[in-house]
Amino acid sequence: MAHGIIALDIDGTLVTQHHPLSQHLASFLASVHQKGWVILFATGRTIRWSMEHLSSLPFPFFLAPYNGACLFSFPNKEMIDSALMENADLKKLSTFIDEFGGVIYEAGGEERIFYTPRRFSEMILEHLCIRQEQQREQWISINSVNKVPAMRVAGVRFFLSPMAASMLGETITDETSLLAPTMKDAFNEDLRIIQVTAQGASKGHALRTLRKRYPGVKAIAAGDDMNDIDLIEEADVGIAMASAPAALKEKSTIVASASGTDPIIAALEQAMQKVMHGNI
Repeated sequence: MAHGIIALDIDGTLVTQHHPLSQHLASFLASVHQKGWVILFATGRTIRWSMEHLSSLPFPFFLAPYNGACLFSFPNKEMIDSALMENADLKKLSTFIDEFGGVIYEAGGEERIFYTPRRFSEMILEHLCIRQEQQREQWISINSVNKVPAMRVAGVRFFLSPMAASMLGETITDETSLLAPTMKDAFNEDLRIIQVTAQGASKGHALRTLRKRYPGVKAIAAGDDMNDIDLIEEADVGIAMASAPAALKEKSTIVASASGTDPIIAALEQAMQKVMHGNI
């Protein structure tokens, strides 16, 4: 029987752009799994990017990529749940994509990425080129949403200033049936990403789905950005990283230290103690 579930954001919580998953943290997670904890990794990134960091882990785990649009078990890569966008959803976003530019992500399969370069400013295009090079991704240029082939769509991203992202995210949420949380851009602190997904596609939903597999167990969750809020809300004990926005820290039980190597470890140990002693 599972002792509990630990749901972890990856980028900004376990790894950063310049610091991949450390051997120390990998060994810690392996020991936690050995003690009976089920591990879920929940991320706004793709499967391919996630597995570049997680493939060396010596234990089975669950992965919710694309902000929870899908839930997979690894190492067999079985899809357990999904909430994907339809072509009709892309049409709802066509006006926004025409005005601001959009990056469209395929769910699973080849994980193709389509984007509309003519709609981006020169500054954003330079930024996107850096992202492509750093993540070794191949993006396919299209003129309009109508050129996207039939495929399972995980989500659409918009890259904007913090104020513009906040305003557009609210507009998309109000005018469509889609979710539009914002998150920091790991490659440029002056930009924010709106990650638009279908209703039901969220990190919190992925954790709720997993909890149905392990009824009655407690859950711990950790994150560092606004797209982690519903993940924290779904857990019994929430951990916010030191760099997290104030809104996420307010929702959390524990705030990880701003110093030291792998500060998530001490925060998880504290959270597990709370669960073990019923202090939640």
